[in-house]
Amino acid sequence: MCKYTYKMSENCEIGLKYYNDKQYDKALEYFQLAADQDFTKAQNYLGAMYRLGYGVEQSYQKAVEYFQTIVTHIAGMQR
Repeated sequence: MCKYTYKMSENCEIGLKYYNDKQYDKALEYFQLAADQDFTKAQNYLGAMYRLGYGVEQSYQKAVEYFQTIVTHIAGMQR
């Protein structure tokens, strides 16, 4: 099965398995697929990866952008 046909939650779970195995390049790929579909759990992991520099160049700015996206999404749900 092509990874692009997985549901966003499945992409996130696959990403988490790679993340836990410290295969950050693969984790990034799957988290990004889920995050692009507004899956906040994946956005949170991406924010953490950028904050810590796991598999990516450390960037507090990108981390904050991902975390802010989550806050904006949650705030929109509460309206």
